[in-house]
Parts: sequence; C-alpha cells; structure tokens
Amino acid sequence: MKRLGEFYGHKIPGFILDAGKTFLKIRTNGENTSSQEAKVTIRDVAIYYAHDAKDTYSGCRTLAGITGDWRPIDQLARECLAWFKFVNPDGLKREGLKVGLKPKF
Repeated sequence: MKRLGEFYGHKIPGFILDAGKTFLKIRTNGENTSSQEAKVTIRDVAIYYAHDAKDTYSGCRTLAGITGDWRPIDQLARECLAWFKFVNPDGLKREGLKVGLKPKF
C-alpha cells in the first residue's frame, strides 16, 4: 500500500481496496447493478487492450469479469494500466507480448 500512496500522492481513491505488483483490487459501483469487488490483474489489462479496447462497434466492454458501458470500463483499464506501468513495467510488457501487443513504453 505504500507504493499505492506514492502513486496517488497519498490520496487513494475510495474504489481501490488493495494493490500489488500484479493486481488491483477494486469495488465497482454501477448505476444499475449492486457494487461488487473485483481483482484486476496485469493479464486482464493486457487482454483488454489486445481485444476489447479495439471493439468500436459495441457500447459494452469487459475487464476482469466486469461488463458495462465502454466509458467507465475504459477509464478503469487506463487507471490499471497507469498503476502497472508505475509498479511493474517489466511484468506489464511481458503480459502484453503474450497477447500480441507491442508495448511502447
């Protein structure tokens, strides 16, 4: 959690419950669904950017089993991506390569 505090300038958003080098545990708060806890891994983020983020035809996307409107899902994916770039860039690159991405960082 120390690194999480560094990343967010000691103002950790309330939806983040825990974090590590390979995961971010969050609580969702959907408008039409009850809140749920989810664990987003580096692999989940890599898969999202390799497949779901490219789908511009659907208004719905999925990240780590969380499905919903593409905007909040995409925002969550960007948040997770930034965290993994900060805490574990090598692991993120490895997972990206496994799913056919060419990391540019």
